[in-house]
Amino acid sequence: MASGARSGGNLFTRQSQHGVRVWAHRGGGHEGPSSVIRTMRETLDKHPGVALELDLQRTADNEIVVFHDAKVDNLTDNRGPVRSFTYDQLRVMDPCYWWTPGAIFDHDATDFPLRGKARSDSTLRIPRLIDVLRAFPNTTISLDLKAGGMERTVAAILQETGTEDNVVVQSFSESRVQGFRRVAGRTATGGGVRRALWLSVAPQVGTSPDAGGHALVSPPERIGPLRLPKFVVDALHRKNLGVHVWTVNDLAMLDYLLKIGVDGIVTDVPSHIVPVVQEYNASLDLSDPGRDSLS
Repeated sequence: MASGARSGGNLFTRQSQHGVRVWAHRGGGHEGPSSVIRTMRETLDKHPGVALELDLQRTADNEIVVFHDAKVDNLTDNRGPVRSFTYDQLRVMDPCYWWTPGAIFDHDATDFPLRGKARSDSTLRIPRLIDVLRAFPNTTISLDLKAGGMERTVAAILQETGTEDNVVVQSFSESRVQGFRRVAGRTATGGGVRRALWLSVAPQVGTSPDAGGHALVSPPERIGPLRLPKFVVDALHRKNLGVHVWTVNDLAMLDYLLKIGVDGIVTDVPSHIVPVVQEYNASLDLSDPGRDSLS
């Protein structure tokens, strides 16, 4: 495990017993409305063992909600920054308003099959983090801190729900993650794109930075026009970091990433990705201690 990594890190590093892991981005946001409990539950029912990849925003009254965008405009029947609304105001919005199958949202579509259903179905509303953790207490979850100032509150919610060891906390902002580490005890953390690139390139210019205490890093499937290079994955593995790649919806890209040895796949379409990853995991020799331990 990387120096300083939390106890939860064994869920996410290459030495885990969980194989190449599939993360349902926004709960599986092309197959159901983004980041609502109903979509998460349907994904987990269809694909036991899949993890959730979720994003956090902070409300005007300091509630932590599961919501990707800084504004509600793309998904709901309202407009404005998440931080400008109280949770009571957010919970009566309709996050399914612009959802259509096959897309996170599409303002030009003609079919919005779940529009208006949130009024009578609480599992289709914008959830708080605490609601998600209570609904799925044994599910592996990645939490992306999309805004600053929530680190202490998130840590307290994880402690209250007893989910510290099931969660990895990440962010594009390294300072947010390090701020969370200072207050979070044993919860595992992950580095973002800049950390991944620096750790992989630095040795070539004569430096050797540490892994920041992280259990994993999450680079995108492409860096500019190029596919994620194998040398980046190899360099991160030498730091004993799991490499979990986003957002992979294409089977050709998936095949390439499995061949270069990534450890996790973040996807909007778990129904397409999970069968391929399961077949890949089943093909590996789990008895070889030199191989990743995949189930």
